[in-house]
Amino acid sequence: MAAPRKTFQDSPFRTAFPGMDEGAMQSAADVYQAWVKCLLEINTETAKFVTRRLQRDAQLPLSMVKCHHPQDVVQAQIEFFQTMAEDYSNQTNRMGRIVTESFHSIDRPPALAWPEPEVESTLQQRKAA
Repeated sequence: MAAPRKTFQDSPFRTAFPGMDEGAMQSAADVYQAWVKCLLEINTETAKFVTRRLQRDAQLPLSMVKCHHPQDVVQAQIEFFQTMAEDYSNQTNRMGRIVTESFHSIDRPPALAWPEPEVESTLQQRKAA
């Protein structure tokens, strides 16, 4: 015979957090779940990014060895730093999207709702105006 399912009334949280009802506990659990999912995605994305950057970083000395003139070395370095800056900028945007999406995945009462993120085309229209 299966053991009876425990309810919120049987939970030690009921006495530890007076005034919290089952709905509040569920909301807290939803927020925690979204936070953990966000952390996992950030960690995965960071590992991928570091791997890609290390591979590109290792290519710089190889491209410099192939240079025949000092100007070629400078050009290789300039291209490397431009690519690096783009990579870091894109990664920062990617991380921001992960965090923003995790916040928007949490159900909230209308009074506490987050504003919807603006689409890039809307931001570009504002800059143009």
